[in-house]
Amino acid sequence: MRYRYRVRLFYSVLFLVVGLIIGYYAAGYDLGKLQDLNFVKMSLDTGKNYAVNIGIILPKSEYAIKDAVNLAIMELNAAGEKKINVDYEYAECSEKGVKSAMSRLKNANAVYGIFCNETVKTAVNIADENKMLLISPSLSRDLTNSLNTGLIKVKLYNNLEQNTYRLNLAYNKFYNRTPDIYDAISYDAINLIDLMLKDIKIENYKGVLGIINIEKKNNSYIIVLEY
Repeated sequence: MRYRYRVRLFYSVLFLVVGLIIGYYAAGYDLGKLQDLNFVKMSLDTGKNYAVNIGIILPKSEYAIKDAVNLAIMELNAAGEKKINVDYEYAECSEKGVKSAMSRLKNANAVYGIFCNETVKTAVNIADENKMLLISPSLSRDLTNSLNTGLIKVKLYNNLEQNTYRLNLAYNKFYNRTPDIYDAISYDAINLIDLMLKDIKIENYKGVLGIINIEKKNNSYIIVLEY
């Protein structure tokens, strides 16, 4: 009996230690529920009823950014009660294409879009007219300075610290590649949208690219992420 007790005690302690180690690393990047990419498909299943719809507008050259968006969505869906769905639209550098994409996403709760210099104003004007929350990375300082309507500019710094390291781990696990600057910005943008839809003020959000503080004013619907 004493021998069996010791064996059971040994394995109990062993499993406890292994569980703590796994839990530590899983908690570091919310990987506890994210076993494989099948979870992404479950999280993005448009056949389900979702409380929040986010529109994504990308040029086809930035197709890989879907990885960052999907990763952020699957984490949020795993952690939250309200499920988030994404609708993708593709628009190249043409005013007509951007107008069409924005029109198809008119019922979205928010839009994240990557636009060229020639079309970003079109997207901003449509978002402002429809009081739509729009987040976009800036392409030039002069361009963002010319966008005055309902604009919030957020400066991001690529600090490549702890949260960036965690993003790298997730990318290696799910996508077998290293994220670039647009991946990191897109990941932060989706999390910011989730927060902005819940509250008008964000304090000390620890994003992949740094700490972010945003206060949404009365007519502020457009957030430009500068880097």
